[in-house]
Order: sequence, then C-alpha cells, then structure tokens
Amino acid sequence: MAGANPEPDGHRSGHKCFQVFLGMLRIGATAFGGGSATIVAMRQLSLRKRWLSEEEFLETVVLSRVTPGITILAQVILIGKAIDGIRGAVAGLIGMLGYAGLAMPMAISTRRSSATAMRGGPSAPHKSPPCRPRRALPWRCT
Repeated sequence: MAGANPEPDGHRSGHKCFQVFLGMLRIGATAFGGGSATIVAMRQLSLRKRWLSEEEFLETVVLSRVTPGITILAQVILIGKAIDGIRGAVAGLIGMLGYAGLAMPMAISTRRSSATAMRGGPSAPHKSPPCRPRRALPWRCT
C-alpha cells in the first residue's frame, strides 16, 4: 500500500510508531460496541491524521476480512505497517491490546483485594463455629 503523504525517501514525516501506539491505545480503551464501531474509530483516526487515504483504508478493511483470525487486530497490523512498517504494526497491536491487557487485570485485582479486606483480609482468618445437631433443623451452626 502506498502512503497518503510519502516523502521522496519513502518515509512519512511525523508518523512514528509512538503516534500509532497512542492512537490505537485510545481506540482500544474506548472500543465498545464491537467491530463496526472500532472500524469507524480507526477510519476517523487514519483520515484525520492523514495516515491513509480513504482508498488505502478500505484496502485494510478488505484485507483484514480475508485473513484468518481476529479481523480488528489484523486491520490494526495493516494500518500500523502502512504507517511505520513493522514498528508501526507492533506499536499499533500493543496499543490496541494495551488497555485490556493492563488496566483490566489491575482493576480485577484491586476489586479482589478490596473484597478480601471487607471480609477481614488474609491476616484475620475466619473460624467457622462448630456445628451441632438441633431439633428443628438437622444441622445448624452457631
């Protein structure tokens, strides 16, 4: 795929892998609603930053649908590669998966630790009271 703004030496000015990373990180952090919403966000980003032309973006959509696997990730790789080669592809992939790969496990562990603290925490082991037979119920713990 040819670039939207190629320079004579084949590199694009100002389009670095860090910009791809940040753009895809923002999309990955707010990508709710499935593939269609994510494709629209990637299209808007690519056209606004002038990374790709409309035709080039549509090429990535078609190629990502043809490849096996997760089509959104395939499209991120194709967009990143068109912008900054392999570095752009890797940066885009890390950015797209960054929020889900880092923030969500941290949120889950924070929730687990707060739930553990509310139950008395690991430093205060919970002792079950002894169970003994009762007349009304066969077994009842006191």
